[in-house]
Amino acid sequence: MRRVVALLVVARAGLLAGERARAAPATIFIGEAWGGYSFAGAFPEDPSGPTGGVTVGLGGRPRGLPIRFYGIASLGFSHLDATRREPFDHATVTRDVVAWSFGLRTLAPLAAKLRVFADFAIGGFHVASAAVLDDGAERLESHDGSFLVSIGAGLQYRPLTHLSLGARAEFAIPTGLETFDPLAEVSGFDSDAAGAANVNVLLTATLHL
Repeated sequence: MRRVVALLVVARAGLLAGERARAAPATIFIGEAWGGYSFAGAFPEDPSGPTGGVTVGLGGRPRGLPIRFYGIASLGFSHLDATRREPFDHATVTRDVVAWSFGLRTLAPLAAKLRVFADFAIGGFHVASAAVLDDGAERLESHDGSFLVSIGAGLQYRPLTHLSLGARAEFAIPTGLETFDPLAEVSGFDSDAAGAANVNVLLTATLHL
């Protein structure tokens, strides 16, 4: 009996959230600034560092539904680094990444001011890499690019009609990087150690118009 009551309470909360979402003033544009930290496992040396960018979108809510859909475009920047220190051999690898993508955001209400959303986008990125060997005795540089698939999900809290604050986790999957990374190899990192995706943990501030 308690389980039935709990399910009814959850269902009622969802219905109320949907009714409030339908009653909210309609907005068709989003402009979002985001920033956080990137764990770039797609590179052999597993670098990490700050990341940030912007997302814009156009869309809205189909009539009679609480769910919103937006076509989105994103541009992001990351500065990543990793260091290998041996008694007589030091190397630091840095990666400056510019990423862009186009896709879809789906957003649904959880409570009066709380939303959950999911993003799917495709695009590309350019990475400018540098390796500093033996504490600056030698510097090597390279450039590369790749097709990119991005999958993310997060929460938004909307304290004001035109502003929401939130958090998002994102998996950025480059599909076209070279399997052999000469810059990483000369720095002492094994190309085979590269993973499938970079993981970004982000905070967001979104303008709704």
